[in-house]
Amino acid sequence: MAVSGFCVRCSGLPGVFITACLSLAGCLTVFIPSLYLLVQDDGWLDLRQWLNSQLIESNQFDLELVQKIWRTLEWLDAHHHLILAVLLFLSFIHLIATVLLIVGTLTRRRKMLLPWMLTDLVAILLMFTIFLASIFVSYFIDILVSIVFPVVAGLTLGIWIVLWRNTVRFYRELKSIKKLTETSS
Repeated sequence: MAVSGFCVRCSGLPGVFITACLSLAGCLTVFIPSLYLLVQDDGWLDLRQWLNSQLIESNQFDLELVQKIWRTLEWLDAHHHLILAVLLFLSFIHLIATVLLIVGTLTRRRKMLLPWMLTDLVAILLMFTIFLASIFVSYFIDILVSIVFPVVAGLTLGIWIVLWRNTVRFYRELKSIKKLTETSS
């Protein structure tokens, strides 16, 4: 089977292990802070105070934009327990799917790769939506942010999509290997 794409050396078994390690790190970087902020109310208050100082006090925005930011922060503050619980739950589901990805790769069981591929696809679609919305908002913040943020976020999203594609390619390779072993038996 010919391998084409961006990361030829990252395809197959090594590529899926790289993907699993990066996914595991990503899940834990969402899971651990969410758990901390959910358990420690002081942590949430510190985060809110930092956001207030960074977004509003240190920058000179349009009055209408400042009022929208305040309303958003007030809404986040009022619902932060629910938002953090949902974020914690979703990252835990993706963490379990990542463990299944690792086990499925080691045992070469295709069906164990499916939960990760589905949860990661949802995460990619969500990140793409956030990426598009954030690019628009970044133009109102600062010229440096409007230049650097789209490049870094686009690169991150692109790498994430390539890793997902490599896993799908490995999933298909396992299918063709299974067909070959069934026909030779």
